[in-house]
Amino acid sequence: MKFKTFRMIVIAAAGVVGVGVLFGVSTCCKSAEKKPPLVEKPHAPVEKPLSAPADTTAKVAPTVAPTAAATTAAPLPEGALALRPMDGDILARLAQPMSGDKVKDAFPGRSYKVNLYKEGPGGKPDRLKLDLDRDDKWDEKWSVEQKDGQEVIKRQVAPADDEKYTEEYRLSAGAWVPKKK
Repeated sequence: MKFKTFRMIVIAAAGVVGVGVLFGVSTCCKSAEKKPPLVEKPHAPVEKPLSAPADTTAKVAPTVAPTAAATTAAPLPEGALALRPMDGDILARLAQPMSGDKVKDAFPGRSYKVNLYKEGPGGKPDRLKLDLDRDDKWDEKWSVEQKDGQEVIKRQVAPADDEKYTEEYRLSAGAWVPKKK
């Protein structure tokens, strides 16, 4: 077999394999794009759970011990919202120092986008913007302020996903408490 013929066969085979890989990747990614984001509804008030009657016939002890938060959780104040899992991640990130003035997409790969900003003295972020569905419209903005030596975290929410912040909360005792008008 001539070298030119061999080379043409190798190039054709590589082209067929490349097209197959591209087709496989494109069909795989299309099915992943159709799934709804796994973000809790951010603005619904927390309802108090109904207590279920105790099952007296159960003979097997639970295999998972309750967490400290579950055993010491106090009832939420009127109108307060419980912290979402992402709120815990964001609050932990707010406690860490920043090297620059801005961090874009502090949690890449998540269903939400967070940009952090450092404007004042100190190394920690002063404010952030949160896009719950990555549609390039900010759903929330948070600010961290010092008031009487205490850190106050304010959360402003745009419930219509239009960057018009009509709801305001303060972080207090592990819950988002609505601002008193």
